Amino acid sequence: MRGLSRVSAAGLVLLLTACTLGPDYRRPAVDLPAEHRITLDAEQGAALADIAWFDLFEDPRLETLINSALAENLELRAALARLIESGERARLAGAGPFPSVIGALNNSPSPGLGDNDTSYSLGLVLRWELDLFGKLRRTSEAARAELLASEEGARAVMVGLVASVASTYFRIRELDRQIGIVERTIESQQDSLALVQSLKSSGVVSAAEEQQAIALLASSRAQLPALRRSRTIAENGLALLLGRAPQALVETDGVHSAPRLPSFDIELPTALLEDRPDLRAAEQRLRAATARVGAAIANRFPFPSIGLNAFAGRFASSLDNLASDADDLFSWGPTLSIPLLDFGRTGAAVGIADAQLIQATEAYRGAVLAALRELADAAAGLSAAEAIIAHNRERVRASGEALRLQRMRFRQGVVAYLEVLDAERELLAAELNLAQAEFGRVQRFLDLYRAFGGGADDERLAETLERLKATTGR
Repeated sequence: MRGLSRVSAAGLVLLLTACTLGPDYRRPAVDLPAEHRITLDAEQGAALADIAWFDLFEDPRLETLINSALAENLELRAALARLIESGERARLAGAGPFPSVIGALNNSPSPGLGDNDTSYSLGLVLRWELDLFGKLRRTSEAARAELLASEEGARAVMVGLVASVASTYFRIRELDRQIGIVERTIESQQDSLALVQSLKSSGVVSAAEEQQAIALLASSRAQLPALRRSRTIAENGLALLLGRAPQALVETDGVHSAPRLPSFDIELPTALLEDRPDLRAAEQRLRAATARVGAAIANRFPFPSIGLNAFAGRFASSLDNLASDADDLFSWGPTLSIPLLDFGRTGAAVGIADAQLIQATEAYRGAVLAALRELADAAAGLSAAEAIIAHNRERVRASGEALRLQRMRFRQGVVAYLEVLDAERELLAAELNLAQAEFGRVQRFLDLYRAFGGGADDERLAETLERLKATTGR
């Protein structure tokens, strides 16, 4: 009968140990559209999120820049440091349910014993809190979720970094093209001004027409410093992404055409929950908040905390006798702690955890909706890009032909030189707009690539993480 009682007691302990309070995590319902609002005529290819960043464009210079950014970007290194911290916190929380053994040297006063009024003990102390209601397990669960959130957060930073480096690089390429257009226009306008001045000396054109030609040339020249300033600012931003001081990074090689986009396939919006690391990070933070509610409930009155303390060592009346005349000592016993009155502290902790869970839930839902908007916006921009480029190409063609005809009519004395100046001005504006449209399509593609969560590279992320760990000397 006594043996049966012991078995029953052991079963009760195991049952209580298996008890875990608080809600279990469930992904909240999010109203995702069954179809996307993307109307692209993209060629069939790999899913956009699955295309590696180094396969996006055949540009060795861009690949070198992204490699440097992945190795040295300060924001990415900080995100990886947070990942290291989360890993250590998870390791710390994971050790909670297990006992701890501590070496101890204690002294205690013993009044009335004469000269030896202090006794000493030396040994090992074992402490173990039984996780009856899952407080320690919920805490460990929350820490593991935070670790996963930090890992996904680092991936999200990498996705943004790859897109930002590529976007800034192509912005510099676009400015180089615009600078080239303006420089060619200035050369053409200088030739036109020389012609006008020659005709003015012959009395064919007026002084007013000469001044209009001078003004147009000055207007074109004034665009060069502004474009070069914008290029320098963009290059400074690129240097910051690479973790460097402002410096020249992209040489001008005379190649100003926009790159050809790779073929890709469009995924449904439901794939975003699995493809985008920032959404996975938000979900893990929600999981952690859910676990912390259980930990707060398990710590609330009237649930007891039951543990075990044990001591194994030696006991003596003086410090000198510990090594020789000491008595061996072993003692152990359970501990029971029941909060009786805490003036609402633990109840407030549960309320805080509940409020944080609501915040994390709404943050997750908001992140999903924001991701859907980013996807729809980028898709709309990319879908319209081809039409914009086509119209601008037609504008450039028509403006160039109009300038040719106006120059011919001017030589024939049919129109005033003002008509030629207007045609030159229109052609310059058309060529600049075409350059913006062609590189704008690349930018919209990068926005779409980022919206789908493309650009994460676990191998490169692990390499950077190992280098960062090496700097700690551990």
